[in-house]
Amino acid sequence: MKSIFALSLLLGCLFVPIMGKFNLNKITHPGLTECLSDHFVTVEDLKNITKKPISEIDLHVKCAVKCALKKVGVVDDQGYLLLADLMGIFNDSVIKSHLYDHLSACQELEGETSCDVGFVTFLCIKDSIWKNI
Repeated sequence: MKSIFALSLLLGCLFVPIMGKFNLNKITHPGLTECLSDHFVTVEDLKNITKKPISEIDLHVKCAVKCALKKVGVVDDQGYLLLADLMGIFNDSVIKSHLYDHLSACQELEGETSCDVGFVTFLCIKDSIWKNI
């Protein structure tokens, strides 16, 4: 139950502003809770991940975030955004066209590890959606 709450927190950070504008079945995956347990991440670890400086986020949390995004199908093994796959989540063509250019900037982010790349990709997606909807 705690892992479902934690995943809701994580995905909610991304998708709350556009709730109802995307296909929920595309962002649910039975393996998502494994990301938290595999990387020993708790609800407490996820509570303030968007409020802390990136340098203060533990690597295991970054890896769990990347894992969740990979299971959803929006990042690759290296943590890089799969823009076409992310756009496939949205049902609303107006939202798609509005967000496409903003989300394109999230494709070429850098980091020391694939978990760092996945985490900054998560932050970029979140910022793009929250600031442009």
